[in-house]
Amino acid sequence: MKKVFNLTAWLIVLIPLTMQAQNLQENERTMSQGSKPGFSMNIDDVSTKEVERLWIEYLKDTKAKTKKDRKTDEVFADDASVPAISSNLMDVYATFTERGKQTEMVVWVDLGGAFWPPTALRKN
Repeated sequence: MKKVFNLTAWLIVLIPLTMQAQNLQENERTMSQGSKPGFSMNIDDVSTKEVERLWIEYLKDTKAKTKKDRKTDEVFADDASVPAISSNLMDVYATFTERGKQTEMVVWVDLGGAFWPPTALRKN
């Protein structure tokens, strides 16, 4: 449970105070690696481009190699260092979708062979 709290806190910290993240949800979503568990949130009144720009800026602090895949429209961070989640390096994927006045942000965290949160923990 502590790891779920740490990841939730990590995701919310990523959004500057001027943004409002609402409806943080854990869910299974389709991405470039197939259907994987991840987290989604809706951010009010901030453009999709701005949310994506801020996310990429944040990822610089994780010392990850960050790139945007034009085919999948995913931002991929290779070997990110996020001690609040794990002492190991991880890969982080994110997509950004405009939904009216909201931007939906979906984040997947690959801990090296398993995506966070593991299925066993989600069922408990």
